[in-house]
Parts: sequence; C-alpha cells; structure tokens
Amino acid sequence: MRPSFFSTICFGIACWCLLVITQGYRYGSEDHIEHLPYVLFLAGKAGYANDFFIQNLHAAVPNERTVICHILLPFVNHLEFACFLLHLITTVAMIAGLERLGCWLSDDLTVTRIAILLNFLLFFDRGLGNVELYTDTIQGSSISVALLAWALYFFFSNRYVLASAISALGTIVHPVEGLCVYSVIAGVMFYDAIRHRSARYFIRPVSMYVVLAVPYILWLLSDKMSGNTNTGNEIDSETYYSIYHVFRL
Repeated sequence: MRPSFFSTICFGIACWCLLVITQGYRYGSEDHIEHLPYVLFLAGKAGYANDFFIQNLHAAVPNERTVICHILLPFVNHLEFACFLLHLITTVAMIAGLERLGCWLSDDLTVTRIAILLNFLLFFDRGLGNVELYTDTIQGSSISVALLAWALYFFFSNRYVLASAISALGTIVHPVEGLCVYSVIAGVMFYDAIRHRSARYFIRPVSMYVVLAVPYILWLLSDKMSGNTNTGNEIDSETYYSIYHVFRL
C-alpha cells in the first residue's frame, strides 16, 4: 500500500519532531564549527584573513566542505533559520524515501512505519562506527543520506538510470557515503547484466553516474594528491597535532 503524499509528509514531520525530542538538534557546534565560519568567509565577511583553519581549507578547493558550504552560502545572513529549515527538509525527505522503500518491500504500511520508528528509537546508536541516518546538525551527510534513500528506492524499482543519477548527486555532496552505496548498486547491476546477458542493465546507469559524479571526484582527488594547500603558514606535524587534538579538542 503506497501512502498519499500528504500522509508521507505528515509522518516525516512527526518523525522529525520525535527525533528532535529524543536525539536533539544543535546549531553552531560539531561540524558547524568548521562549516559556518567558512560560509562567512566565502561571503566576504571580515575576520578570517589570518585564520589558520579557514585559510588552509580554502587553499584546497574543492574539499569535503565545499558543496555543503556553497549550499548555505545564499542564506549567509539567515544561517540559523536556513540550517533549521534544511535540517527539517532533509530529514523528512530521508524518511519519505525510507517509507517508499519499505512499501516496496512490504504491502503493510503500518509495518513499514513501525520499522522506521524502531530504527530511530530502539536501534539508534547501536550500529558499528557510530554512523546513524539521523544527525542532530545539518551537514553534508544529511543531504546525501536523503538522496541515497531515494536512490535505493528507484534502484529496487528497477529504474537504474534514475537511481544512478540521484546517487551521483549524493556522491557530490558526500563522496564517501555516495561511493559506498553506489558500489553496492553497481555490483548488483553488474550481476543483473550477466544474469540477463544484456549490457543495458549496467552500461547506461553506470555511464550516467560516471558523467555526473566522476569528474568532481577526480577534481577532488587531484587537488588532494597534488598537495595544493600552500598558504605560507605551513606547520610541522607535531604542532598540527597539538592544535587539533590538544588545544582544539
């Protein structure tokens, strides 16, 4: 049974409220310590010309924070509200994707919704690596998870090209999460291609992913491997350790 759009949105908002109550919502801490000052710097705000972290981060573009910071950049004068609203939208979108995926696996909508609630309430913070679908701050992984939930739904619905396109967008936002999920999707599509003896199950979808995501990944890797982070303020590894692990933490 597929729920109506209104029912899905209501359930997503209800889940978001429950998650905020049980797991919390934060602004200005955790990853925001790195994201928000960089957004202000990109907007031309004064005060970061001699900031060691910001200048070294900006010297390596693109970096892991480039996409999420540029998403927030248009709302630089209203960051607190923008982060709150984006947190709500991405969480609801993720839950909607999980619900749609669950409805594909089961005809019982109630069972699907109970499974989603159990994941967020009973089994939250029980997995290895402390990696959860919900985060209490808006960050790149929040957007990526929402996109990848829908990518998985379209993949299970045999809409491989669309699943690959959405996976590519998720990869651009958060390369590690996107690559992990799409490597599994691509593996299954490769098996399907062999089983059906038809390359169309693999070549077209993967080509879509390669065209959309691989140029950005290569750009990101080339900059990392070239060591293009020279700002004139380089320090040795011992000093870096002291700043990052002793003073900063």
